Amino acid sequence: MTGFIASSVQDVEALHSSNLTNEDLEDVLARHPYSCSINQFGVAYGCRGGAYVHAKKATIRNWTPTHYVVEIPLDFRVGRRDAPAVIRRSAARCR
Repeated sequence: MTGFIASSVQDVEALHSSNLTNEDLEDVLARHPYSCSINQFGVAYGCRGGAYVHAKKATIRNWTPTHYVVEIPLDFRVGRRDAPAVIRRSAARCR
């Protein structure tokens, strides 16, 4: 996957907004980084924020006509964990 990920469809669409300049987009991502809570079993939940990912492998868990809900490996303070995220289908490239 390459593109913007977020915790909800609305957040992904806000990142793709034509009203955001590159500077504004960088500011939004810096102020609201993609973060999740990790439970005692190492499972990510309660994710918030947004991020840009490049050439990451992900597993599709669900989809709508316009978006995929994926599990994508991300780095957290406790190490790399699979986290749920939403990405536009137009940004996804399957191999």
